[in-house]
Amino acid sequence: VLNDKFRGMRIPDAADLNEYNGLDKVGSHYAVGSNSVLNKPKLDGEKDVNSFGLIVERISQGYYKQILMPADLAENSIYTRTYAGNVWHDWIKLETELDKGTLINNGEDLNDYYGEDKMRKYYAGGGNNVKNKPAGTNAFGLIVVRVASSYYRQLLFSSTRQVEEKVYVRVWNASSWSEWQEIGNSKQGINLQLGTLDWSAKAFSVATERNNFEITGDECKAVYGKSAYGGTHYLDVIPGEEYTVSFEAKADVAYANDDNTVIMQYFSENRSERVVFKWLTATLTTEFQKLAFQITVPNNSKIKYMNVGLRATNDVNTSVTYKHLKVERGYVENPVYSQAPQDIIDKNIELENKITTLEERIAQLESKMEV
Repeated sequence: VLNDKFRGMRIPDAADLNEYNGLDKVGSHYAVGSNSVLNKPKLDGEKDVNSFGLIVERISQGYYKQILMPADLAENSIYTRTYAGNVWHDWIKLETELDKGTLINNGEDLNDYYGEDKMRKYYAGGGNNVKNKPAGTNAFGLIVVRVASSYYRQLLFSSTRQVEEKVYVRVWNASSWSEWQEIGNSKQGINLQLGTLDWSAKAFSVATERNNFEITGDECKAVYGKSAYGGTHYLDVIPGEEYTVSFEAKADVAYANDDNTVIMQYFSENRSERVVFKWLTATLTTEFQKLAFQITVPNNSKIKYMNVGLRATNDVNTSVTYKHLKVERGYVENPVYSQAPQDIIDKNIELENKITTLEERIAQLESKMEV
């Protein structure tokens, strides 16, 4: 019979990993679900770790090491830290080959890139002759995820950063691949703004700001008199860069003249200083209308980030409702709303996790029935 220390001991919710040093903690541990365990690492410095496995090892007299492995299927990294001098040092993310991306060799066929063994990040360099990539594609990055049992999705990114960048997606339906579908092209850029289809917490620079609004489906309402005000998540920008900001908006009371709709905000390196801001104005009616603004990041060397501030107008006593916010690089005529690629990936991962959980439950039931 395996000792519990090697089989895995469950970490209680709200336990503090700083207390996981000492001989009594050496061994294997795990935490499940959206736990509130303290002093665990942040994925990429922002996202909370949910389920994870933890190994605690003694490496010398009074010295211990923790090795933490997130259960998130999209997170293939390992985190480690050391207890020395009676203190825990910072978590360090160990870069793995999967983090860096796996090279697709010349002559390989993207039609073969499905299945659990292919779920990871890839890249191909310029001048490659990889088969069944989208027509006209040169260097690219590729992500393969599972979206259902025996169903997989490929998301392919072109190598350029400018507005002409392209993103393609297709699905393996357990027997064949669909055609590549382009979701970013020379006239329509990629949406850099996260979470605007359902206005999730990741749409905002501070997740709790979502609570200041009334969210209904794809609509986000800034309620007059409620002091509704929130900036969207921070975007890395360079002074002088050009962007197009588009969205649909309506007011409970129509504006008689041009008035404020949203505010473009520009922040310094630490995000605590708003260096510059500028209101975007328009005439709003009680029906949704599409608005698009071409903006240029002010030429101020202190500016490192930009976001879009949503709020009810001060000049007219009315609430304002927004939907389909899109921020894209370059000046784009007649912009068309599309989700941010990361939103598509996150939804696929969420679906995959639900499927995995369901499969585990089915297996447990089958096991009980056999008994």
